[in-house]
Formats: sequence, C-alpha cells, structure tokens
Amino acid sequence: MTAAAVTARLDEIRARYHDAESYAADLRQIGLDQSGLEAEVARDLRIEGVLELVTANVEPITELDAEIFYQLHRTRFIRPERRSLRHILITFTGEEEKQAAHTTLDELRARLTTEEGFADAAMRHSHCPTALEGGKLGTLPRGTLYPELDAIAFELAAGSLSVTVETAIGLHLLRCDEIHPENVPPIAEVRQRIFVALTESRRKSAIKGWIRSLKSPLA
Repeated sequence: MTAAAVTARLDEIRARYHDAESYAADLRQIGLDQSGLEAEVARDLRIEGVLELVTANVEPITELDAEIFYQLHRTRFIRPERRSLRHILITFTGEEEKQAAHTTLDELRARLTTEEGFADAAMRHSHCPTALEGGKLGTLPRGTLYPELDAIAFELAAGSLSVTVETAIGLHLLRCDEIHPENVPPIAEVRQRIFVALTESRRKSAIKGWIRSLKSPLA
C-alpha cells in the first residue's frame, strides 16, 4: 500500500460527487473529516493487499471444473418461461380521453394481425418511449410488468393480442411475439458465471483457512 494508492482511491471517492459541498456533507454524516477518511482508506487498502497475498496461490478454475459443476447443478441454471412482448400504451387525463383511448385500442385490436402491423401501430399511437422500437417491452419473465399486464401476458398465445388492460399509467394493448419455455441454457451461456462463482468460492475458502490459522494456538 503506497501513498499514491491512497490518493488514487480518495480521488475515486471524490469523483462520485458533483460538488465539494455534497462530498463534505456525506463525510459529516458518517462522522469523518478528510484525515479520518484518509486513515480509513489506508486501512482498507492494507486489508485488500493482505487478502490478495492470501489468495494469490488459489488454484485457477479449469474448463473441467466448470463442466463438472454445470452437470451436477443444472437446476441452478433453470431459466423460467419468458415472453417476447410488445404493447401500445395510451394515457389519459379524464373519462372522455379514457373512452377515446378504449375506442382506439379496440379498433386496433380488431385489425392488427401481424408483428409488423403492430409495430407500426405502436410507433403511431403509443405514448410509451417503447414506441420508437415498435412497442417492444423485451423478452421478460413473470413478475416484471405491472400485475395487471403480467397476468394477461402469460396467458397469451404466440402472435395473439390481449384485451385492453388498464394500469396506473394508462390503457395497454399487449402482443405476445414469442413464447420461450422454461429451459436450462447450454454451458456456453453460463460458463463465465460459473468461473466467477467458483473462483470467488475458492478465494473465500482460502481467506477462511487463513483466519482459522491465525486463531489456532502456536505449535
């Protein structure tokens, strides 16, 4: 740990603030002045340096390690059912506008039969920023949308439209472009996650072992 490292870390902390006043206010809130912060940063860097030394000899994760973990724990990687969805949102400020929105969405529902047609209608009618992408909400699991939308979205068949749905922000017309059933992704899609998780697990084990060695009585 060097003075330059402490200065660099302090600069990183200060860079998170828009002005000196908010920086000073946060220091006061946690009961530190500048010298106190410097001492805390220096202590943290010393700890980080020690832990780096402790974990320096941790065995790297191999492709075989990752493959074995994947095969033994496939259920950990289950990806829930997801839906590729679009919507048209029309907001309103009163009962008259609400009825007009209902009429517009009912008319659209009656004549929109293709993904391209729905995307075009979203660009022309939707009040949501997703209109710029043809109303795309994305490929989503359950529990992502407003409850009123979520309940209907996961009952739709691929290529079908919902009835008009009201939420706190307005009236919606949903389209399900595609259904993605629950599945376990191939190892290629999760390999990096496995490497990161196993590496962190080995690092934690090394640190715990080192701490236990400090507590053990001298031989």
